[in-house]
Amino acid sequence: MKPVHPDRPISGYYKSRMVLRGPLVPIRIMFAKVVDGVPYEPDGRGGPHMTVAIRLGRMVPMQWVWPHCARHPISEAEHDYMIKLYAWALTHAPESPEANPKRPVSESRPIDEPAPAAEPAVDVNTLDIPTF
Repeated sequence: MKPVHPDRPISGYYKSRMVLRGPLVPIRIMFAKVVDGVPYEPDGRGGPHMTVAIRLGRMVPMQWVWPHCARHPISEAEHDYMIKLYAWALTHAPESPEANPKRPVSESRPIDEPAPAAEPAVDVNTLDIPTF
């Protein structure tokens, strides 16, 4: 693995978490031309180009994702799958961890849903013992 420099992001696809114990989300680091806050693939024309971070399809400040995402590179296919899974979950499974990347997985249960009831304690002295 190449050494990672905090001040020099490397273009590619990565995954990371938005919160502790949250689901993994896709990140793309790319050198792009930015027009009105929207990144475009470099087209060879003039104009300002910069390295940008795109998390879940939205441009975010580089310091939010780099260098901690560098430990988890992924393929472009996995990145695209994670984006599609997020879009699907928003519509079809809004309470799933994939649809709520800012919520830890342990807290994915809807707020108004009660916690599962605990099993009542069993007194082993009152159990019937089978005889053979």
